[in-house]
Amino acid sequence: MIWFSISFGKWVLISSKSKSNLKNKLWIWFFEKYLESRLLKFKSFLDEKFLNNEILKFPANGNWLTLHLGAYDLKQINQLRIGGWITKELTRWEFELRLGSDTGTVLATGELTAKGLDAYNRAVLKLQAQDGTRDIYLAVRSAEKSTSELQLFDIAFDK
Repeated sequence: MIWFSISFGKWVLISSKSKSNLKNKLWIWFFEKYLESRLLKFKSFLDEKFLNNEILKFPANGNWLTLHLGAYDLKQINQLRIGGWITKELTRWEFELRLGSDTGTVLATGELTAKGLDAYNRAVLKLQAQDGTRDIYLAVRSAEKSTSELQLFDIAFDK
């Protein structure tokens, strides 16, 4: 199984748990790319830490917030796993993986519904393999307005 993990801290770790050509640990500078994004300014969301990793905190306002994840080769990727926890009030959160732009074709959808507050949960987005390297975007929203917050911690690409 190949997986990549994106942590929303100052640096991003890309790791491989397979015997592929990918280096086991490859650190790339990613934070500035996000801060320069017109889609979402992270400074307003990066005010929480968990195990020394910064996390993204989303308010439950019902509006789509879109993150540009970057260009990835999705040829052998079957699913994305999105990890985080819900705080303050239980609310269902929806995710869309979009191709090419923040309003692009939806490749996969998923949701995160926790049974309890402040517990780590994962949403799974199943997708069909895509040819070539593509820019992908993750859109996130709460199903309804509430006092809830989603604290997004990681994203894993699975083969």
